Amino acid sequence: MAYSLHDGERIIKTARAALELHLSSTNFNAKLLERYISDLYDNAALFVTLEHYPTGTPRGSAGYTKPEHPLHSAVVAAVVAATQDTRYVPVSHMEFEHLIIEVSILSKLGRITAKTSTTIPKSILPGVDGLYIEYGYHSATFLPELQIRNGWSSEETLDELCVAAGLQPHIWKSGSAKLYKFTTQRFREITPRGHVEEIITE
Repeated sequence: MAYSLHDGERIIKTARAALELHLSSTNFNAKLLERYISDLYDNAALFVTLEHYPTGTPRGSAGYTKPEHPLHSAVVAAVVAATQDTRYVPVSHMEFEHLIIEVSILSKLGRITAKTSTTIPKSILPGVDGLYIEYGYHSATFLPELQIRNGWSSEETLDELCVAAGLQPHIWKSGSAKLYKFTTQRFREITPRGHVEEIITE
């Protein structure tokens, strides 16, 4: 991943414009906005996360864990995050000016090859590695910052990942679940409609 801060600014501004248009109009058409970042056509895995400012309260997250859509599809992910994340009530137009938009561009998934319940957590770098689990028709994705935000150990993070996928908490220990990790390149508004910065994980 090697996207510039300028790319990040363009993605977030276009995602914000898409969300504003969706909230204010019944004639939302993502294609009208995607053209402004159509040069970012490489297929990429990405997530858009919405937070209330200044409280930091989560207001939605949506995206793609596998690189099956062009990067400019972030405009659609922003709308999905605001309106279809069932963990939260849909974002209202009145909230729009109090939202921070963050975009995470994911690296390729790397299979976790550690075999035991002791070595698997040790292969995860907190705050740097995101996680993805597949088990039958079940799957879930955790972005890297979620572990730090919640103060979870790597074992707790794996348990919560299983629960998010609709599985029993300890299924990651069974050896039958497919576990992957990834890193992200994160771009985030400092304030609503404000400057965009790249979040660098130390």
